[in-house]
Amino acid sequence: MYAGGPILDLLIHGIDQVEWATGSRIVAIMAVMGNLSDPADEHLRDHAAVFCELENGGSAVVEGQRMLPDTKGSDYRVHVAGTLGYADLDHVAKTLHLTTPEAAEAPVNGFPADVSMVRQWLAGGDLVTQEESLRANRLSVIATESAASGKRIVIA
Repeated sequence: MYAGGPILDLLIHGIDQVEWATGSRIVAIMAVMGNLSDPADEHLRDHAAVFCELENGGSAVVEGQRMLPDTKGSDYRVHVAGTLGYADLDHVAKTLHLTTPEAAEAPVNGFPADVSMVRQWLAGGDLVTQEESLRANRLSVIATESAASGKRIVIA
């Protein structure tokens, strides 16, 4: 869409969740972005995928859709793979499934309650630090540049 495209507008959350969920920083990004729903609109971007290489040797894919039917709306998913297992986070369904050496596709339950970040910040909280927020924004801009250039970008 026009709000910076699906990476800056939607996938920023998934990119941030990759580092949060894995405890490993993203060291390189390769991304794609396109327009399938209205090819006549040269500015529209309705889907994207970001491949993340992690410092621990793992990988993650974050993909988002803005072209889904109204019954589904916008969606993004995060897939993280490593030697100890696989995680699959579905934003719309609000589900997380883990595959480990002990079990496949095991659902994770008991998520904390939703928190208003604005209220939390105004109350002086730092659930998400300014450094973490700026990093998520930077990685999203880098992913957008990767999609535009078609190049893998190493994070300095």
